[in-house]
Amino acid sequence: MSTGLQTSEIVLPGYTLAERIGSGGYAEVWRAEAPGGIQKAVKIVYGYYDDEFASQELKALERIKGVRHPFLLSLERFEIINGRLAILTELADMSLDQRLRECRAKGLTGIPRPELLQYIADTAEALDFLSQRHSLLHLDIKPENLLVLGEHIKVADFGLVKELASRTQNSLVSGMTPTYASPEMFDDEPSAQSDQYSLAIVYQEMLVATLPFPGRTAAQLAKQHTQAEPQLLALPVEDRPIVARALAKNPLDRYPSCKAFVDALLQRAKDVAAHLPIHVPLPTPTAPPAPAEPAPDDTKPSSLNATIRRGVELPVKPREVTRTQPVVRGERATEEPLPAAPAAVPEPFVPEEFNEVTVPDEQAELACVQPTLYVAIGGVGTQVLCRLRAMTAADGEIICCNDTTAALALDTDRDELREACSGRWQSPLASEDTLHLPLRLPKSYGNAREILGWVSRRWLYNIPRSLETRGYRPLGRVALVDHAQQVLAALDHKLERLAESAQQDCDSTVRVVLLAGMGGGTGAGMLIDVANAIRSVARQRGMLVEVQAFLVCTCFGNAHASPLVAANTYSLLTELNHVTERGNVGAGEQTGKVKAFVSSERPFDRVYCVSERTRTAEGSTEDILETVAKYLALDTKAAARGALRSCRATRTAREEVHGGTLTLQKFGLASLADRKCELLREFAADLAAAVEHHWITKDTSTDWPARVQEEQRTASAPKLKTPASDGTAAPPAVVPVNDATPLALRGHFGEHMSLKFASEVLAQIQRQLVAHDDCGRPRLTPLDAKQLVDRARSVANTLTVQLQQRVGSESRFAGAPIWSGLIAESSRRILAGAVDKFDYKQPDRFLPVEGSDALLPAECLTLVEEYITDPTYREAINSLMPFDDALALTLERANTDLLQCGADRRTLVFVPEAQPNKAAMEKLLVDRPLAAIRPADVDDVVIVTEDSGISPRSLALGLERVFPGIADAARRLLTRIDIEWQALV
Repeated sequence: MSTGLQTSEIVLPGYTLAERIGSGGYAEVWRAEAPGGIQKAVKIVYGYYDDEFASQELKALERIKGVRHPFLLSLERFEIINGRLAILTELADMSLDQRLRECRAKGLTGIPRPELLQYIADTAEALDFLSQRHSLLHLDIKPENLLVLGEHIKVADFGLVKELASRTQNSLVSGMTPTYASPEMFDDEPSAQSDQYSLAIVYQEMLVATLPFPGRTAAQLAKQHTQAEPQLLALPVEDRPIVARALAKNPLDRYPSCKAFVDALLQRAKDVAAHLPIHVPLPTPTAPPAPAEPAPDDTKPSSLNATIRRGVELPVKPREVTRTQPVVRGERATEEPLPAAPAAVPEPFVPEEFNEVTVPDEQAELACVQPTLYVAIGGVGTQVLCRLRAMTAADGEIICCNDTTAALALDTDRDELREACSGRWQSPLASEDTLHLPLRLPKSYGNAREILGWVSRRWLYNIPRSLETRGYRPLGRVALVDHAQQVLAALDHKLERLAESAQQDCDSTVRVVLLAGMGGGTGAGMLIDVANAIRSVARQRGMLVEVQAFLVCTCFGNAHASPLVAANTYSLLTELNHVTERGNVGAGEQTGKVKAFVSSERPFDRVYCVSERTRTAEGSTEDILETVAKYLALDTKAAARGALRSCRATRTAREEVHGGTLTLQKFGLASLADRKCELLREFAADLAAAVEHHWITKDTSTDWPARVQEEQRTASAPKLKTPASDGTAAPPAVVPVNDATPLALRGHFGEHMSLKFASEVLAQIQRQLVAHDDCGRPRLTPLDAKQLVDRARSVANTLTVQLQQRVGSESRFAGAPIWSGLIAESSRRILAGAVDKFDYKQPDRFLPVEGSDALLPAECLTLVEEYITDPTYREAINSLMPFDDALALTLERANTDLLQCGADRRTLVFVPEAQPNKAAMEKLLVDRPLAAIRPADVDDVVIVTEDSGISPRSLALGLERVFPGIADAARRLLTRIDIEWQALV
């Protein structure tokens, strides 16, 4: 994530640090622009050059600087600047772990085997080159350090490079990545086969997205690497003995070189038709599907080409005992495949039905303004809050910028809060509306008896160097308790301001909306305690509060989601269910900082769970956040607020049956305006194709001969006139292209080039030739005009080939004279803009063909949005967007479900005050007679479905069906050990 900060401490002459693309425990990486606009990567090591890690990195660079190989990342420069070590390298396309995420997003288990073998072969060649030619060991082979450039791999990050014969006193253990470290690395005795061991782990992880040693802590990994057999069941049977040999405990039992290991894999590939991509199925044992994003390790800096911060994943504990038998050092690793463990069968899941229920009559008193405090917890909540502020700012009603609303964002991630306060957003958060809650270093908790009374010490040992939760719920609560006084003071300050509004004409009950993700460490770990803290502060002030939670979850129905996200979600459901019935009270005495977070009452009045609108490749987390923000923005409008609050105030049959136990709610929201925008974009894309067709189609218009004759009478050869007396040069009156008449241009552009297009290029050039800049100089010169015509001809020729390769159609515009004017106007505007932006230094930027797929539709969309209000075109354009079809699709998108869990559903249709097409809507909703149509302050039709009475246990069963064994992992993520948590039954 870019922080937008470019410190003046590091200045590389001739280079501009443009964007920070990664950071870790020991370094940060920036994208830099070199002279000539070439993109590079700059790694800046934290601390001074003589600190331990910077000194180690500098020594490694001295060893590697003379090594050159096509599969080693080019090291271009390193030096000490202001006491800090800066390293300049080439910039790659992505890292290998990012390539894995791309494949997972497409539904693949991992990187296709033929592609992966090419990457592994490249890596092996580079590692053998280091070892055999230069006696150097890399010792930190992991996906983040293997960078994809074109179709090959480049090995990067040489911070641990060692000479094979050296024996220094500097320990490798403090800098290595335990997940990929060989057994001898833990004894500080690396061998020539150490990198081969790491490469074998990378191969398995990238192929099937599971690790052979799935430990979470350094201690667990050290024990598994040195004593346990690797878990290879996820690999294809033929690969298991090959990888098992490469993972032998004794280095002498491994392959003699990395190339020999790859050759064994390639030989297997020849035997199983390697020309076809292999889609390895997910493993069948009880462990859940592997994470879409591999777990990071805080023991090393981020890769030079890291582009995002990645969260830690939690391997799920299988229900059966895992095979981790001790292995004696020196014994040859067995090549026999391990038998598959039987899969645990989860409790049967029975799909439940939705019941359509009546929308209650609106209660007038519920439509009044209700003072509202929005509390965002963690990154997901903060992003929802920022989107909500941007939406309300567009309507002129910015939340927390008036007397009836306030906002507060809590997070352990400082970068996330900085982003919320940056200029990216239309209405960024103010710094006083954010509160950074970092963890402390483990040694700070040595005598923290109050904390150790409810959290296991093992969590304190695993606090990352970043002091962020990295997805662990118990650490989220630790961070909250650490900063209890600051949090309580901030909440008190916000509620104090809203209390004044509650005493005026507004509702006397203050609404508190908590925004968080269900799968994160900060949001899911702090949620319940923040709700209790709000009730505690309100009680002291004598205020009435209504506490609602809006929780975003990305793992429902998504088998490729991170198991850690799923485990956190299950764990949070368990705690929510427990505290609703029994409160958040532990066995010991609750004193000190934790007292304000403990309560025997239920913390929430309403809990909303929001998941993906769809489970297709088109859905994304951004869509979910946008939907939540739109719902909350709608809830600020007077008419809609009354209808939505009336629904919440009236219990449904399912809610009555559950009584005082926890029931969840969900909403779906879709706007007719969104569907119209989609249709307009489709229309603009078709119009762009028609414009291209217009440019390269031979013209047959009968009125062109007369225009050609007129052009011939006025055209002449280009001449530069002598400067006028005032020193300015008079511009030429015609296009400075020899014989630049339409007939000549037809020949110049080609037989199939449209005369209209050629003449339009001519007209735009003529317009620019008579224009001057601020200094009185012509905008174009004759040479510029010549370059423009040459470039236009090149564009036309390329478009001709492209349209011949794909089926181009003007069917939407054929036979309708009204569209010819729209096509002509689109062509004129696009060409005018291209000529306006012409740069004689970079003439290829004139209408770049490579970007026309995006450029032309964007320009056409702007034109369509303008012309849709024109009476001449409005009816024709609207005819291409049938209201009934658009409304039907909008209704379908508003209907969502959570893992087929049953609910009572209410459907509200909000329409503009004028209620256009109300009869059509009533006809469309004939199969949904209980739907209510309500006028509201909306720009277009908005459909909202409110689902109530969802059982947490039903959700849990659905999660177990997608992630077998997730309940066991969730028990390890409960925030407190002093409560006997009630199981979800």
